[in-house]
Amino acid sequence: MDERTSLWSVLLIPLLLLAGLVAWNRHTATPVWIAVDADPPVRLYTHASTVGGMLDEKGIRVAPADELATSRDARITPNMVIAIKRACPVLLRTDGEKDRLEIVGGKVGDALRLAGVLLGRGDEVLLNGKLTSTSAPLPRCKPAPDGKPGWPRPPWLRPLQPIQIEVRRSHGLVIHDGAASYSVRTLARTVGGVLEEQHIKLHDKDVVRPALSAPATEGMQIYIRRSVPITIQADGRRWGTRSVARTVGGALAQEGVIVAGEDEVSPPLSSPLEPYQVIRVIRVRTKIEIETNPIPFTTVWVPDDRLEIDHRRLEQKGVPGILKRRYELIYRDGELKKRLLEETWIEREPIKEKLAYGRKIVVHTMTLPDGRVITYWRKIRMLATSYTAASSGKPRNHPLFGITRLGWRMRRGIVAVDPRVVNLGGRVYVPGYGFGDVADTGGRILGRRIDLGYDESDLVYWYRWVDVYLLAPAPPKSQIPWVLPNWPRER
Repeated sequence: MDERTSLWSVLLIPLLLLAGLVAWNRHTATPVWIAVDADPPVRLYTHASTVGGMLDEKGIRVAPADELATSRDARITPNMVIAIKRACPVLLRTDGEKDRLEIVGGKVGDALRLAGVLLGRGDEVLLNGKLTSTSAPLPRCKPAPDGKPGWPRPPWLRPLQPIQIEVRRSHGLVIHDGAASYSVRTLARTVGGVLEEQHIKLHDKDVVRPALSAPATEGMQIYIRRSVPITIQADGRRWGTRSVARTVGGALAQEGVIVAGEDEVSPPLSSPLEPYQVIRVIRVRTKIEIETNPIPFTTVWVPDDRLEIDHRRLEQKGVPGILKRRYELIYRDGELKKRLLEETWIEREPIKEKLAYGRKIVVHTMTLPDGRVITYWRKIRMLATSYTAASSGKPRNHPLFGITRLGWRMRRGIVAVDPRVVNLGGRVYVPGYGFGDVADTGGRILGRRIDLGYDESDLVYWYRWVDVYLLAPAPPKSQIPWVLPNWPRER
């Protein structure tokens, strides 16, 4: 026997043993058929003695709303058929509220009755975004995509995707359009939508109350005040417009035409406004204008070695200065002819603001819940999030996948920070997380942010503000960021 024949003999024996073990295991198991929803039955082998035991053995979950044709306590018999009708999840939105329910088959109206939703006259029902009726059958729920890595799960082991049902309520309201009034029922959500649905055209100067953007509600009264066409000649120009004013003066005010001093108006300001009326304004005017501008103050930061780090003291409050200019404006028939600068002066000089920031390092101690005592030199309030190597933005085939900013292999206990806030290479303590090595950064980890590292198998999602303790010893003073950014801000 040569070496090749000997090698095949060694490999063949374990393969034969494994094949015999699989055949013996199937020989001792009981074959059953599982029929889930409308899918073809699937043949399985089980060592369980009851239907419930078999379902638990195969990881088949039967929810309370599901229909199991066979009792869980029923004994397993060869080739028995176990039928399951899974309840379809339904997301129902009505009257501004959301509800979730589960139902096995039926129609849209069955789901509404199960949720206790009554329809009124003119109400609409949408099924998965499309208009439908209460007699329409509920569609079959589809299994959700298999998001788990590895061998894909069969459809009957995956959760079902929910059906979307929305009820849109109609409103009964009254529209008053000038002297005409009429009642309507509508599904429009806003006053503007109601008028558009009723094909009521508006001019840009017509007044509608409530506003077009106001929500349409049951019993609402909508009032339309129609504008009339007029022409205005003033300030060197002539233009046509529309107005809802009662008088000439009101129309000019609506258009922002100010009448003062020696201005002349024809017809007079108190005259009733008539359709297609021409209003003329003749101006002769001199005006003095005072222009005021602030002079910004500057802020000066001064170090204080007697003040503890992260403490500030206002040494001097800043006050803006005031710069003023006086102009003489000369108008002729509403047209500005001259604008003369008469005087410029500083009414108040700006006062600098002085802020002292602490540079004194004080080492504190704190006893942890397990009795250990830590020493820290700084405590920073930070927004904590969490991440793993897989969520760091690099694909698994990237050469730097799972490698931190300091070149370490990613693991639980590594935290990412903004190095302008916390020095790389130090250690921190985060309540609820534990000790962390500052060894990583992130494109979105800026300011008072800290990203807590986890292994992919034990990820805990974080998004909350915590006190982060920078453990002693403190770095050299030349490496300490004394004034920290004030963002993000805790709300």
